[in-house]
Amino acid sequence: MTILLFIVILAFLILSHEFGHFIIAKKSGIRVEEFGLGFPPRLYGIKKGDTLYSINLIPFGGFVKIEGEEGEHPNDPKSFAAKPAYIKAAVLVAGVAFNLLSAYLLFAVISWAGTPTNIGDENPPGVRDVQVLVGSVDAASPASDAGLVVGDSIIRASANNQSVDIQTISDLQIFIEDRKGEIIDITLLRGENEETIPIFARANPPPQEGPLGISLLRVGIVKSPWYEALWDGFVMLGRSMLLVVSGFYDIIRIALAGEDTSAYLAGPIGIVGLVGQSLDLGFLFLLQFTAILAVHLAIINLVPFPALDGGRLFFLFIETIIRRPLPRTFTNYANTLGFFFLIGLMLLITVADVKKLF
Repeated sequence: MTILLFIVILAFLILSHEFGHFIIAKKSGIRVEEFGLGFPPRLYGIKKGDTLYSINLIPFGGFVKIEGEEGEHPNDPKSFAAKPAYIKAAVLVAGVAFNLLSAYLLFAVISWAGTPTNIGDENPPGVRDVQVLVGSVDAASPASDAGLVVGDSIIRASANNQSVDIQTISDLQIFIEDRKGEIIDITLLRGENEETIPIFARANPPPQEGPLGISLLRVGIVKSPWYEALWDGFVMLGRSMLLVVSGFYDIIRIALAGEDTSAYLAGPIGIVGLVGQSLDLGFLFLLQFTAILAVHLAIINLVPFPALDGGRLFFLFIETIIRRPLPRTFTNYANTLGFFFLIGLMLLITVADVKKLF
């Protein structure tokens, strides 16, 4: 189920990106040779007008093939290469814009349906379905050994004929603090089932870990009327963009300092794990995670690096300044090298993901 959801989310993100390029190219009078669902080999195709609409075997997203995108046919009025710079820029930016539009719509829907919000130990107006959830489980910890997983909802803690209903994070922390070195029975909801699991509360846990080896979230659903949700979508999108840019800055800073950045990066395997964790927390969390992934994809594509939309925009900017096209051999070579570099980087991150599993 998790792998299937990952494929669906990836397809949604890539198709929304490629649809942006497709629709703006079409509206600008550029010939789109093919719009493909999935990647070749082709299973089925139907041609309407100048465009072949295809369904392909490999289900990871899709692609759009635009005439003249590599500089060919500069004298054909329906070629990308023949269009003025502002139209080229609009087509190149459209993929990013549609990713951000997708993220905005998801954020707005989440706000209207009910936003899963980390509320700490406060009770803001309108909050409902408040739960104290397991946010993470440290490896080789008592909680890990006992089988606690992300998304478990803790409802009660008991020890030595004493118990407390867990309404806040502090309720559990105080109960455990007074009983370090003892076994505590944690009652939790896992899906529809209630379970009680005995866990040893360490008196001297490792640095940065607690007695049980878990982090906690107190989450409630905050719902907005539709007219407020439309604005909330913009606010959530803006905050997500700032957080993503800040995160990329921190990764670059850490890398330049010569430190290991693998803990801050995730490839396909790592993302599959995050999809599973989001689903464990609830469907709205999964939608929120998808929206944040859309923001990541948009911002990554704006980086002025060959093979990315940002790299093509950078080449277009140079061409506008020097008032002539860059040599096709140079741009093709740069984009090919950039593509293989990105593939190599993804493979390295995937290897790091595999190592984390062990």
